[in-house]
Amino acid sequence: TDKKEYAPAEDPGVVSVTEIYEYYKQHGYETVVMGASFRNIGEIIELAGCDRLTIAPALLKELAESEGAIERKLSFSGEVKARP
Repeated sequence: TDKKEYAPAEDPGVVSVTEIYEYYKQHGYETVVMGASFRNIGEIIELAGCDRLTIAPALLKELAESEGAIERKLSFSGEVKARP
């Protein structure tokens, strides 16, 4: 199989979780969105603000040792649209 490398914001898993988060929040579904199976801290940083993230100990260590603040990327504006 061909392995592709993606920029963290373009990773298919990150894109998928972002879209799921936005959809469920904007349509008022009361659920917890959780990202998992991260390969690097860039993917984790792109999902900062997600309800839950499962992060492997090695990646937690890498995050703890990294410099700088992590900005929230996902957030809910509070405006709920009609459910489809």
